[in-house]
Amino acid sequence: MNKTITSISLLGLFSLGGCDTARSGTIIDEAQRIGSLLNRPATASVQESQGLRVELTRCGLAGNNVTCEFSATEGTDHELYILNARVILGSGTELRGTSWSLGASSGSNSWVSMPAQVAVRGSASFDGVPPTERVLSLLEITFSIRFGSTVTVRFRNVPMQ
Repeated sequence: MNKTITSISLLGLFSLGGCDTARSGTIIDEAQRIGSLLNRPATASVQESQGLRVELTRCGLAGNNVTCEFSATEGTDHELYILNARVILGSGTELRGTSWSLGASSGSNSWVSMPAQVAVRGSASFDGVPPTERVLSLLEITFSIRFGSTVTVRFRNVPMQ
């Protein structure tokens, strides 16, 4: 019976991963490859709104502080500001951003003169995160574009590393 269950499990992984047995040789090889893919950290998430593209690269937990790193790209030359940021933890607790950065600017008034189609790095930090938390249910960052237009990007179910 265990052999049958194992075979079904491997076939399930086989079909989920789009296995190429000619390349890998066996179903077991392919199941191991897919298993290693499933254990990798989440890949970057991307949100786009009003010409602003924000790519979330990671959220790292250190003590009771989480810092989320991203890059921002805009289609035209202009100034970009971070207005605020917040997270909602898996436990439902909401935390406001304590600091953020954009390009070389940091603090509560972070802004950068954005050249068109050039990615600029940024981050947002949050204090008071219990070390038992592993996922942010919501990460929300609000930007101001062109002195008045605001854009809010939201990332859901973000793993903390």
